[in-house]
Amino acid sequence: MKKLLEFLYWEEGLFQREIAEIFKVDPTTIGEWMEKFLIKARPRGFQPGNLVNWKGGKRIEKGYLYHFLPDHPCAKSNGYVSEGRLVLENILGDFLPCYSIMHHFNKDSQDNRPENLMFFESQASHTAHHEQLRAQGVL
Repeated sequence: MKKLLEFLYWEEGLFQREIAEIFKVDPTTIGEWMEKFLIKARPRGFQPGNLVNWKGGKRIEKGYLYHFLPDHPCAKSNGYVSEGRLVLENILGDFLPCYSIMHHFNKDSQDNRPENLMFFESQASHTAHHEQLRAQGVL
């Protein structure tokens, strides 16, 4: 958790409120975590990299929110990790297996509130879940 916070804060240049949005917690919680892990505050006027097109390491791909975390064990080849995965990993306190599949209960792929997410160990188990819902007439 410490390395991820340091990366988002120092390398990505995200504000505590932006990090809080990723983890779906109150911004004061981020401040408490930073204090706990002895992560120092940035100096005033800090600019990560001075890159003209830098958008803070966030993007939308095929309707899903992704964050640039190239050192994450499940980062795609472009260095991005799905926000849903990050939210669930934060709750569990550990990394999910890279082959696991995120599922959004309300079918809104950008709604990454913890209560809207679950993960499946494989694409096959995720597909079986959808087939079961179809059989019940839910989908």
